[in-house]
Amino acid sequence: MIKQLTDFEYSDIKISISVIDNASPNDSFDQLKKHLPEPVHLFLAEANEGYAAGHLLNLKDAKKNSADYFWVLNSDIDLLENVLPELLKASQELEDQAIVGSVTLSDESTIDFGGSEWNPNDTKFHYNDWKGKPMGELLKKHPKYYRVQSLEGSSLLIPMNIIEKHGFMKTDFFMYGEETDYCLRLDEKGIPSYVATKSQLIHQNEGSLMQNSNAPNIKDYYRRRNHLRIQKEHFGMSSLEAFGYPDGVIQNLKTCIKGKNTKGYYFALGSIHCALNIKGKKI
Repeated sequence: MIKQLTDFEYSDIKISISVIDNASPNDSFDQLKKHLPEPVHLFLAEANEGYAAGHLLNLKDAKKNSADYFWVLNSDIDLLENVLPELLKASQELEDQAIVGSVTLSDESTIDFGGSEWNPNDTKFHYNDWKGKPMGELLKKHPKYYRVQSLEGSSLLIPMNIIEKHGFMKTDFFMYGEETDYCLRLDEKGIPSYVATKSQLIHQNEGSLMQNSNAPNIKDYYRRRNHLRIQKEHFGMSSLEAFGYPDGVIQNLKTCIKGKNTKGYYFALGSIHCALNIKGKKI
């Protein structure tokens, strides 16, 4: 991904690239130092405090370089042409008063993430109604950009003026959901989210977890806990409802007591921790 950024011709766009090694438990940082091109700013986090905390270190570098925009990228993506210019074009047409994300594809014509249509009267959470549909269908309906409930964190363009006024993503999600929460909080302050439909990339999905043998457990726990947290904080779910999701209070407690290291155990544990407002890095 970094090589792609340095290879693309972006005409008069000045790009400063910063990369965070989020305290990898192997020799990743040394490998990055060997292979990254010279203009890249490379940083090593003291501890892995999660997705948002890692990007906060990148954000400090962006502020130091007096950036106008902060472009958040995952490491497990392949950029397609004009991904950044299309984000910038959309942001500028929206007067830099919105955050703008890319469409992610599972292949060159199939949508992995395309968002969901925004409806001011909707009291339910809709994340990704375009998943699995043809890219051509989305472009036909929305040839430039369209407003969504929330964006995916693999490619987000945020004007720095928004960050300076409203802050950044919360770090206590650790992983999964922090960008969704950020979009929803900004929307409440009058800052909408848009998908720029001509800004496209291929997303491998959870590429950073592929080498971790405990990845399914980590994923199941944080996805469950943080999804329910979003439902509680933005859509009115009660702590009791979170405690009982998805199988009921008693069953969740039984699963946690008897079923350790199973998929159901981590789902149930996520529900219980959400109900108890337990946040941050826990497994």
